[in-house]
Amino acid sequence: MKTKQTIFDIVGDFQALEDLLDEADGDVSDEQTAQAVEDFVTELQANFEAKADGYARVVDDFKGRAATLKAEADRCAAMAKSETNKAKRLVGLLEQAMHMTGQRKVQTALHVFAITKHGGKRKLDVHTPADVPWQYVVTKKVTEISKDAIRAALAAGQEVPGCVLMEQGESLRIR
Repeated sequence: MKTKQTIFDIVGDFQALEDLLDEADGDVSDEQTAQAVEDFVTELQANFEAKADGYARVVDDFKGRAATLKAEADRCAAMAKSETNKAKRLVGLLEQAMHMTGQRKVQTALHVFAITKHGGKRKLDVHTPADVPWQYVVTKKVTEISKDAIRAALAAGQEVPGCVLMEQGESLRIR
């Protein structure tokens, strides 16, 4: 019973044949030996080609599965984006309704809805940078305006020419 050869077994057989021919200095003058070598090479080549075709089929299967999985991942990502957008639209409608009814906080048995200010630094509009006084200018590699210093000054009630603190944005938080 003949065991199945791997592609590496076939390559090994080719190498072994090449080594034998090298030892014989390529002399296969005997007609019977020449025919045996030719038959062996033909068989090895057929085995190699069959094995290579098998590899190609497996590679094609892997590529096909990968393409199917990628298409499914893209489909799922599109569905997730759609669901996220639906949720954002509903939150926006709820926030709009709360603004229209003047309600900033609503507590139910399941959730708390609160319109809250955005966290972080307030937006700052520096519409005329040339008018900003020198104490609010920071020099690094290039000259920049220190927005943090201007924010602090404006928050403390000082007037900084060319600058105004913008209103803090707000959004609906659902907990």
